[in-house]
Amino acid sequence: MNTNKVSNRESAGLHLKSGNRLGKYRQSLSIVPEQRFANADKMLAAMIKTLPKSQQKALKVTEQKESDWHKVRREAFVKRYGRLFNAIFRCVDCDEPIAETMQMCPWCGSEKNRFDTRSQFTHICPRCHKGVLLEWRFCPWCYGLGLKSPSSIRSAGVYCHTLCKYCNGKLMRFMRYCPWCHRKVRQPWRIRPFPEICGRCGWSTDSDFWSYCPWCKQGLRQ
Repeated sequence: MNTNKVSNRESAGLHLKSGNRLGKYRQSLSIVPEQRFANADKMLAAMIKTLPKSQQKALKVTEQKESDWHKVRREAFVKRYGRLFNAIFRCVDCDEPIAETMQMCPWCGSEKNRFDTRSQFTHICPRCHKGVLLEWRFCPWCYGLGLKSPSSIRSAGVYCHTLCKYCNGKLMRFMRYCPWCHRKVRQPWRIRPFPEICGRCGWSTDSDFWSYCPWCKQGLRQ
């Protein structure tokens, strides 16, 4: 008798879950916009709630494992390449590590990152929203103009890696243009321990981590 009651309850529960799931499907396909889910995340959350608790727990475990995997990969990247960049930031879309010198997020391809409030430099280029120094005449990241009245005083603690072959001005790693004479930096930045060279721009990349070249936006896994 007790067994039958339990079976009936389980059966009723399954029917209820199935009915709820069908209702959510109908809601997602409604021809009335106001009756549909606001976005895909809300629809997914609603669908998950209609699953048996055992399946909901399994999904949470899977999400946790994926989160742990991303964390391990992120830490491996920072450990290997962190010293090559003056500062490491997080992409606003995928939360992976990026640098201000990059043209796009090499992990997800986002071009939404701005550095107006988090730049490592003292001033901001109004064209590309990346940092510039007070003494630079031009923006080295986007070819835009620098400050109207460049300072004659050099910023302290700025480490440069090479010299411009046209004006002999000091260049920081991954600059695209000389901030002193406005010439394009012709020689590709090939830096160790990056194992690969982008076939389009010739700069250093690593497709084990990145999906796109952060310097020219070329796909690396095509």
